[in-house]
Amino acid sequence: MVYKILRWDSIEQNNQIVPMIYFQPCLKIVNIMKLNNNKVSIQITGTAMYDGIYNGVANKSSILPNCRPNFFEATNLHVIILNTIFLKYPDLDKMGTFEIFKNSNKPSNPPPQIPPPQIPQQPIPQQPIPQQPIPQQPIPQQPIPQQPNPYKLPNFRNSAPPPHNLNGLEIGLIVALLFMSLVLIFGGGWAYQKINKRKK
Repeated sequence: MVYKILRWDSIEQNNQIVPMIYFQPCLKIVNIMKLNNNKVSIQITGTAMYDGIYNGVANKSSILPNCRPNFFEATNLHVIILNTIFLKYPDLDKMGTFEIFKNSNKPSNPPPQIPPPQIPQQPIPQQPIPQQPIPQQPIPQQPIPQQPNPYKLPNFRNSAPPPHNLNGLEIGLIVALLFMSLVLIFGGGWAYQKINKRKK
């Protein structure tokens, strides 16, 4: 039996946008949905872009894509979420029709072809090529430079202090000290003689 697609919509499922169609159900398709756990395979025609065989999940519009009891009571529509990528909305005059298959989960794409097994080719053993030893040239040994002993103490030379040059002030002080010494020596002797004369 052929069913008319009344409306196209798009929803997000498994991180991708997929198409969803609305249709008016009959007892036959309701029984097929119950027997196949709401999984169906349909063939769409008349859309020019979605024509082909698809697997999908069918249910009441009050359950998919979310809870809409009022919408289902007013329209009694069912929906089928198609397992394909959403391209765009078809034209109003190309909404299309679909036919449901009795056997559920009819593959929409042909199974991948398995390539025939390849017989591995055994490699041909190659004889090792004898390698001649490379003569080693003696490496010239360079003398190791001797590093100075870090624990050896340096030799210090005793050098005489440089001669000290006297300036004018120092010379003046020395002359004054000598003069005072002479004054004390001669003045003390003169005073001693005067005191002895007085005692006599």
